[in-house]
Amino acid sequence: MPDSFGAKPNKMKWISGILMTVTTGVFAGNNDAVQAVIDLTSVQNDKVQVVVDLPDMQESTVVYCLPKIVPGTYSIYDFGRFVSDFKAIDKSGTEMAVEQKSVNEWKIANATQLDKVSYWVECTYDATYDNPIFEPAGTNIEEGKNYLLNTFGFIGYVQGQKENDIRLTVRKRPGDYGVSPLQAMQSTADHDIYHLDNYDKLADAPLMYGQPDTASIMVGGAQVQIGVYSPNGVIQAAAVRDNIKDLLHAQELYLGGKLPVEKYAFIFYFTDTLGVSGGMGALEHMNSSVYFLP
Repeated sequence: MPDSFGAKPNKMKWISGILMTVTTGVFAGNNDAVQAVIDLTSVQNDKVQVVVDLPDMQESTVVYCLPKIVPGTYSIYDFGRFVSDFKAIDKSGTEMAVEQKSVNEWKIANATQLDKVSYWVECTYDATYDNPIFEPAGTNIEEGKNYLLNTFGFIGYVQGQKENDIRLTVRKRPGDYGVSPLQAMQSTADHDIYHLDNYDKLADAPLMYGQPDTASIMVGGAQVQIGVYSPNGVIQAAAVRDNIKDLLHAQELYLGGKLPVEKYAFIFYFTDTLGVSGGMGALEHMNSSVYFLP
């Protein structure tokens, strides 16, 4: 096969080497990076598996945590309630001993040998626990239909290490896609990869996966994306966009013609029944908002 654009083979090899170096640097990150995977392709009983590859630990004992509360609601939610089959794996692939200190904390000894943790996360939208979670702050796992990923309900952190870079991979079914304030650093038919500077940035970035109806509008130099999940298909994203565009442009004028973000996402989950919390409304984020509405 002739080389593209008439390039000589040795030149192409040199270019390939450069690309490989750059790609490796981008995707491998630094030694302190956390690499988390949410797998939406193997749902079991309204649960999905999460695997978190961790950087080398310097401490002999570490504690892996999920949030007790989330900003914007300040209610005690204890997301660890929805975690099961928690495992710690060492660098040889052997399962390690784990002590669950509390509903949200898992203590791992001999942590210098720790490679990753894995566990399953249950959907909060139809969970029957006491103290149900307000739906805009929750997690929805409807296999083949809709996945609402409030990331703090899936991904935790090692105590004292919330400032580590995070590479989040979402594995998806072919044909599915995400609505999010994040810009994917890589997107293929079966996965998307996102980069976050730290855990707080991750927790502030909800995603909705499946095949939501979408629309967008440019406002003040920012792409405003609207994602709508309407089980009966009655509400369309374009209708939502047309309904709020005057308000968005008024906000643009108020801010001097430019929004302080490059991308903003409105994520809507419409329902014809009340959720387990009995409430409805929204949870605001820096670059997005999540709505649960009848």
